[in-house]
Amino acid sequence: MKNCKQLFDDLIKIIRNGRKSHFFGSIVFTYNPDGDYEEHQIIDSQQRLTELVIYFR
Repeated sequence: MKNCKQLFDDLIKIIRNGRKSHFFGSIVFTYNPDGDYEEHQIIDSQQRLTELVIYFR
């Protein structure tokens, strides 16, 4: 819960200060162009991405 609050506080600061960018951390993924479709698989940062999606819904 502490990390969720920190993320939310960061989002509020970005909005209030009119910042154009912010580093939320790195996202690690792999790319697999084999087969009938291209695929990106997230290796690290799933929780951070999930929290952002929940906030922006």
